[in-house]
Amino acid sequence: MTYPRLALDIGWGDLAAALAPPRPDAEDRIALHVRRPAHAVTALSVRSAFDALLAELDLPDGCEIVMSAVNIDGMFEIARAHGLTIRPVDVELSTLAPAASAVKRAIGPKTRLVLVAHLFGARADLAGVAAVCRRAGVLLVEDCAQAFTGALTLAGDVALYSFGPIKSATALGGAVALVRDPKLVHRMRGRLDAYAPLPHGWFVRRLLKYAALKALNGPAPYGLLLKAIAASGRDPEATVGALARGFSGADLLEAIRRRPPAGLLSLLNRRLDRSEWPEARHARAEAVLQALDVDVPGVASADRSWWLAPVLSRDPERLVAGLRRAGFDATRGSTSLRALDMPNARRLIDQVVYLPVTRYLSARAGRRLVQAIRRIEPALAPEALAA
Repeated sequence: MTYPRLALDIGWGDLAAALAPPRPDAEDRIALHVRRPAHAVTALSVRSAFDALLAELDLPDGCEIVMSAVNIDGMFEIARAHGLTIRPVDVELSTLAPAASAVKRAIGPKTRLVLVAHLFGARADLAGVAAVCRRAGVLLVEDCAQAFTGALTLAGDVALYSFGPIKSATALGGAVALVRDPKLVHRMRGRLDAYAPLPHGWFVRRLLKYAALKALNGPAPYGLLLKAIAASGRDPEATVGALARGFSGADLLEAIRRRPPAGLLSLLNRRLDRSEWPEARHARAEAVLQALDVDVPGVASADRSWWLAPVLSRDPERLVAGLRRAGFDATRGSTSLRALDMPNARRLIDQVVYLPVTRYLSARAGRRLVQAIRRIEPALAPEALAA
């Protein structure tokens, strides 16, 4: 028996409903979830929306984008593909976002955008960063791929939400971009609508794949899955990670420049209609982390949905190996997450361990998890957030 690192946040009723004929008005209904002055546009992924945004801004080569120093590799790749020079800004470990003062220092005469990623389900308060961007006349883009907490909200000029397979309120794919400028969103919509749609068969195969993974999400079948993967000579962590990966091809831009199929948009609309704040998950993660009595990355953020429950370890490989022996599938994280060369960002990626705090973790199992952590590493890096 092994408690899984992530449980698919979707019910069997949602998966069954997705097999019904798609709603022709799904995209219009998705837009109803957005409050003015924001306007919504749907895309295949956050990367698709970000690529369309940069294409419509059509900035000259050599312009700069200030980016918080931790994000998935694809976002950095897309910025470079559009000729932008990346100026990294470090994150504060207590909020997982850059301080407004750091953003102000990073903005130069060639800066046209600031991109801040909300990490691990922690939603930072960006009021100060937004004020800095307004005064500097640059666009503030929020990457909210990991930070959906039940509502689509916008603090800056653009906010990008993901509903990929392992995200909160997953629709097994798809993204919603909120854009303050109606002319810009109109141009983005025209570009995204011009892409060839993925076929319905792609969506059906996706449904079947993730239905099978959901059936294996419980501790008993998940433990058997890991043993079967290991017996085949493959690395269980890499294999499970690959199963959930959205884009694995060599040409990222070609893969993301497609329209989501109508069935996916219908499922996304259903998930938004029924989305709720994940109170049970929040309480479960809080109970484990409070019992450990350590500061965790994002502890001072404005909102925490605990999409992931991160702790910082002096010896993360040892902690992960020990927890797996105890029946808890802790992980070092996705291979797509990258840190640019900044001190706190580097420390975060080097030391972070994600605890398997999912709906399968009972209160009793949570106490066992805490005991296992204390036994393996009695003092989790207490100085890391203050450093």
